[in-house]
Parts: sequence; structure tokens; C-alpha cells
Amino acid sequence: MSEAYLVPTDYEQPRPIDGKYPAVVYETYAEFEYEGHKIIANMSHKGALNANGNTGFVTVRGESVDISWNGSANSQREYKPKNERVISNEKHLIATLTPLEFEQPHPFADGNYGLGYRGIVLSVHAEFGVLDKYEAVIDGHLKSSVLAAPCNILPMKGERTKCIIEFDDATVFMAERYGPSTYDNLVEKTVNELQKLLCRANAG
Repeated sequence: MSEAYLVPTDYEQPRPIDGKYPAVVYETYAEFEYEGHKIIANMSHKGALNANGNTGFVTVRGESVDISWNGSANSQREYKPKNERVISNEKHLIATLTPLEFEQPHPFADGNYGLGYRGIVLSVHAEFGVLDKYEAVIDGHLKSSVLAAPCNILPMKGERTKCIIEFDDATVFMAERYGPSTYDNLVEKTVNELQKLLCRANAG
């Protein structure tokens, strides 16, 4: 048995009530269904479960979550090499919206299809939202050439789980010309200069 925590896979998804749910258990997580939605139970600590698609259970008791399973992992488990992400200089990137908590409203639930959001890109994912915080992970084996720079988060009509990350031309140009951390470095230098100016003003 291993301790875990629950992760939703869709927006407006209810948290499972206390109970014991049939699950499929893998190395670092288990999957089960609740009210027609898939739920992920991730391990709470580093390491690996001795399982690889084994049948088992996820037991929920308030905030406590445990994974149990039958048998052990196949000793001839297929090795899957890790695919390194490739830097992309594209102005538009497709990303998958990732809910951060149960019952979280969809970012475009109120028909916010034309306005979108302003966000910030951090290598392989974007963060956005004001009252509700949202996240989107860049699709494929790509990562943005722009780090810590502002972007627009736009919906993809007909694709509930997808969005478009959009950069302006100047941001993409700076990343291509001066490197991926250019924007972040410029902001840091500007803040430092402003702090020095304020210190001098206060001292004078």
C-alpha cells in the first residue's frame, strides 16, 4: 500500500467521496473512474510502485488516499526512452489545459472565446488567470524558446481541452536573436536599476 494524492483530469470535476475504488496501478500512479470521470492518484513520495498495469484499488478517506494492488510488475517491462523536448520559435503553440483542483471552472466557461487571457510561459507550460489560476502544458515534444515572457492564451473552438499560446512578434524576435532568457534578464535588470534609483532618491 502506498500513500497518494488525487488529481482531476477535467474541469468542474467532483472530488470522489470516501470509498474504495477499483483501479489500474502503474509505476508512479493509479487510474480509476468516479461519476464518469477519470481520476489520477499520484504517489506522494519519490520512488516506484511494483506495478505496471496491475489491478488494484484506490481508497479515499477524507484527505487520506492509499493505493493497493495485486501481484507485481512484469519483469520484462518495456523500456521507453525519454523524449527530450525541442525548442520552438513558433509564434503560436498548441497546449493542453490542465485542471489544478477539483470543481475548478473551465477557463472559457463564460464564453470568453474572443478575449482570452494574458499569461506567462515557463519553458513547457503557461500560467494564467487572476482569481482562478490556470495552467496549460505545451503539446508534443516542444518547449518554448521564450522563457518568463508574457503571452496570450486563446481558446480553440471545438476543443474543450486545448488552447493556443500566442506570442507577439517582438518577443519571438528577441528570443531568436538574443536567447530564450532575454525577456527575463531584461526584466531583472530593469527592476535592479529601479531599486538603485529609489535607494538614491531616498538617500538624497
